[in-house]
Amino acid sequence: MRTIILSFIVLGILFSACKNEKKEQKNYIDVSGYLRGQLAYFDTVPFGFVRVKLLDTIATDTQYLRKEDVAKIVEPFLTTSLQKDAFEDRYSESSFADATIGKITITYTANKTDDPVQRIVVYVTPGKEVIEKVYLTRAEANGDSSLTQQLLWKHNQSLMLITSVTKKDQTETTVTEKIAWDEEQE
Repeated sequence: MRTIILSFIVLGILFSACKNEKKEQKNYIDVSGYLRGQLAYFDTVPFGFVRVKLLDTIATDTQYLRKEDVAKIVEPFLTTSLQKDAFEDRYSESSFADATIGKITITYTANKTDDPVQRIVVYVTPGKEVIEKVYLTRAEANGDSSLTQQLLWKHNQSLMLITSVTKKDQTETTVTEKIAWDEEQE
């Protein structure tokens, strides 16, 4: 009888110890904070924003934009799943040193297929620990059409947005927009 009681006590202690385990602290890059910081950077620089638009690889438009217009372009990528408190739970991280480009590549992949932003790749310069580029892909489906967007953000320099729209019984349309504000660095 004593053995049974002791067994239950030991099991109770082990069970409570397992419940009190602290969740492992992840050290993910705050991608949403980074992009918001880059948008805030616009308030500190006197650059103009030039957009070159291509429709299926044919240049169709060039125009100057306001910084608010650039913020609207980035806004669909700043989902709640990218906010720091949710990001670590909703994405998995992998990384490797890419000798061909001389960067550390950190990839975040959504754990669920219903997250609009499915993949994020951050390119970091080793030694300097500076984010050089961020690449994000997002997708949404609406009935008989689908939208896929790819955003490549170059730190303090430019962005490229590729938007592909597919509609039922129609060919895919691809629009590429390059927006530059500091071409001196490129």
